[in-house]
Formats: sequence, C-alpha cells, structure tokens
Amino acid sequence: MKILLLAYACEPDRGSEPGVGWKWALNLAKDRTKDIYVLTRSNNRESVDAYWTKNICPNNLHFFYYDLPTPFIWGKHHGLPVNIYYSIWLQGCVGYMLELHMKFEFDMVHHITFGVYRDVCPIYKLKIPYVLGPLGGGEATPSGMMKMYSVKETVSERFRGLVNKISLLNPCLHKSFDHASLIFTKTKETQTTLHKWRYKTLINLEIGIDKTYKQNKQERDKELFIFVGRFVHWKGVKLALKAFCIFQKAHPSAKMLFIGKGDMQSYINRIAMENGLDNNIQIIPWISQKELAFYYDKSCAMLFPSLHDSSGNVVLEALSHGLPVICLDCGGPVGILGDNLMEMVEPTANRSVDCVANGLAMKMAMLSSDSLKYSGISRKCLERAGMMLWENTISNTYKLIEEKLSLQ
Repeated sequence: MKILLLAYACEPDRGSEPGVGWKWALNLAKDRTKDIYVLTRSNNRESVDAYWTKNICPNNLHFFYYDLPTPFIWGKHHGLPVNIYYSIWLQGCVGYMLELHMKFEFDMVHHITFGVYRDVCPIYKLKIPYVLGPLGGGEATPSGMMKMYSVKETVSERFRGLVNKISLLNPCLHKSFDHASLIFTKTKETQTTLHKWRYKTLINLEIGIDKTYKQNKQERDKELFIFVGRFVHWKGVKLALKAFCIFQKAHPSAKMLFIGKGDMQSYINRIAMENGLDNNIQIIPWISQKELAFYYDKSCAMLFPSLHDSSGNVVLEALSHGLPVICLDCGGPVGILGDNLMEMVEPTANRSVDCVANGLAMKMAMLSSDSLKYSGISRKCLERAGMMLWENTISNTYKLIEEKLSLQ
C-alpha cells in the first residue's frame, strides 16, 4: 500500500503542526506493509537530513520536497502571511504530486498538515482515494465569553468568524470535499461547520505522545498552578487570571505561573500589579521540554481555559505526567480529556464570564484541598494519556481509513 502523505509542516524534534507531520510519517512507516512518501516544504530538508545522520531511516519511508518560486519565498520572509503562502503552496504542489504519482502509482493520499479546513488542495486531480485531516478551525468563542474581550479582540474574533463563513462559499473547497473519500475533524464544532459532508466525516484527534511518565517522588505543590501556551486573547488568559484571583483570596500563598510568550504579557503584569499579586503571578518565557516537565511534575494542575483551540498538545503532555488539566467545554481540550475526566471541564453554555471563572476557581480549590480525590484524578490522567500514544492514535485512525475505503 503506497501512501502519499501531504505534510507542509513536518520537522523532527518539534511540537505543534511540524511535530504532528513528523510523527505521522514516522509512525506510519512502522507498518512494513505500507510505503510512505512524504511531500513537505523544501526548508524542512535540512532538519530531516540532520535527523537521519543520527538515526536509521526505514526503507519504506521516503521524503520529497517542494517549494514555490523564489518571489513567493521572498514574500514569505518579508511579510506575506503564512496562511496565504500555504494556500498558494497547496495549489502549486499539485503538479509535483502528479509527477510523483506517475512514477510511484500511489494507492491513496492523506493531507495531514496544516490541519485547517479553510485551506484545500486539489488532490482530486490525482484521481485516487484521498483523506483529509484531522481538520480544525470551525471552533468559535462561546457567546457568553465574548464579553471579556476588548474592542480590538472582539473585532478580531468577528473577522475570523466572517472568514470562516466566506471560506465555505469557496467552490474549490466544495470540489475538494466532494471528492474526498473521508474527512477527519478534530472537534465536533468543525464537524458541524462541515455539515454538508457530515456523512463522510469522523471526529478524530491528530495528536499523540511518545510515553507516559510515572509520578516522581517529589511532592506536588498544591497551591501552584500553571498556564502553558501563547499569551493571546483566545487562549483564555483573562479567564485564567480571573479564576486565579478568586482562588488566591482564600489561598494567599497560592502561585500561578504563565509559561510562554505573547502580546498579553503586559496585561498579565498589569493585573498582577493592580491586585497586589506581584509575588503570586509569574511569567516564565518559553523553556525546554525538560524544564517544562519539571513544572508538570511539581504543579497542582494546569489551567487551560482556551476558547477555540482545535487541539492542545500541552494538554496531552500534562496528562502524560499525571497532571490534571482544567479546561472549558469547547474545542479540542475537552476531547483530549475524554469522558472519564469530565469533572475537570467547566461548562460555558448560557453562562457569564463571572460564573465560569468561579467554576474554574472551585475546581482549583477541590484539587488543592482533597488529596484522595486528587490522587484518583491524577491516575485517570495517566490512563487517558496511555490511550493516546502516537502508535495508538495513528494505527486506530488507519484502521478506520482502511475499513471505510476497503484498502488492504
């Protein structure tokens, strides 16, 4: 079975989309009944080649590289938005895909990264079965939570919603989805957005982990909470701060670490100063995975009230360390937690910002004070992470693909 994996983002030892593309390629190649041909960007060649100087490349895994002409590359390095460059790249790579198909005669194509439904590639021109996703992008901020946004943030969200609606009018998108054999979506929200093709869509997360970690011997600090990610409005930074301020009033020595970077760093500092919490709220710039693991093992929980994440790699990373994650009932994080961790999920439907923040604070208080309850939740986190090892994520997905497409 020859599979062409379309992975614009694909790099070893990286997180987010580049890590997703790489892990899918690597794990698919573990099945020796499959030949995997990866088509990615030319600028990924150096890091891929460097990886294979230290590791043995499976003989059924092959990499090919394509990029747009020099003027487009120059534009990308001088202000051309990556999403526009990516859209053009998808159109441009089809000719090269056809050349590869004439040479290798693929059985199917799988478009894995970027996983955004708005960007489509005319894969149907190869006239073979193809799979899209898992795709995200159909998630939106719950209406009740919009009130916490500034005017600028509200405009940004409204514009994003408008772009999403306009993209569904794109005839190229319709043609691509009409011809697709199977479409995976990361969330129920994106599946609903693509309701016209619901008959051929399945909800399936695209992320995984390499292993789970046994709880180390160090005692967790039951008054230490972390937020990990970009400091942008839709990640729920304001909501996390509001919940922590409520919790801290009853726990004066509690601390909240914001690990990452972004435009809202000054906002975090201002809220800390205005509430006299300079010693309780701390910002830690991006750190290595090894350093981040230290905080996963030391903290009481991770507060991740993201408002429209399609996925959430850090959520799964935290679970793999037995660290409870408190999130909202929207987007990818709730899907990562699964049914057995629903007590860590705060509902948003028909609720105000204050109600949701209080609910988050109550969950923080429960985890901080009830050791027996905490132990049970931590065990569930490890169990859930164990179900989402990369090999499981990918093998289970391809069982569905082969079942639906009758490919052997």
